[in-house]
Amino acid sequence: MGHRGCPGGRVRRLLRCQRAPAEHAAPQAFVGGLFVAPDHRRQEAGRLLLQQFAAEARGEGCTFLTLIPDGGDGLGDRVQFFRQCGLVSLTPHDPDAAFGAPLTSFLDT
Repeated sequence: MGHRGCPGGRVRRLLRCQRAPAEHAAPQAFVGGLFVAPDHRRQEAGRLLLQQFAAEARGEGCTFLTLIPDGGDGLGDRVQFFRQCGLVSLTPHDPDAAFGAPLTSFLDT
């Protein structure tokens, strides 16, 4: 999905609101992938894409967003971006394995 006004990025999504882990009892949306073209990075494109995804997920009845970052080169940059967006680690045993946050973290700020 592209964002109007954000042509350099897209989110591959799985918006089947699944049950979140027990500590997050509401349905959740899972980001299957987030891509921002290199020449559009560090210009708020990724944050805009996550905000658009969060708005669509809330419209589907979800209240929580989760994602699993791709490993490999650039993992540290991706993790830093997710944290700057308000996502927190969901896996204490492997803090870079999965992230999540209530949708309000993206929509009500």
